[in-house]
Amino acid sequence: MDALWIAIPATAALAALLTVGLAHLVFRGALARAEADLERRLEEALARAAREIGDAMEVRLRKVIADALAELRASSFAGGATRSAAATGAELLQEGLRLLMGGPPRPSSGSGAP
Repeated sequence: MDALWIAIPATAALAALLTVGLAHLVFRGALARAEADLERRLEEALARAAREIGDAMEVRLRKVIADALAELRASSFAGGATRSAAATGAELLQEGLRLLMGGPPRPSSGSGAP
């Protein structure tokens, strides 16, 4: 009878240890799969954001260059056009860096100017 009183708690403890061990293995595998999936989705999102930002920056840069060339043709004073293009280019670079670092996009004004 004494052996029975020892066997029952020992069996229960062994079953609990096996359950905890098995659960640990299952959850560790699930966590590794979830981590890999999250990393893949993050890389895809970053690549998509980089493409979108790149496209938007290209459109704005083309407009700035076209505006600067039009201003240069319209006036004989090339310094103003150069300064304007340089300032706008610096603003574009600043906005691109802010977007890449996770900052909010700057609201666009209705005049087309940044």
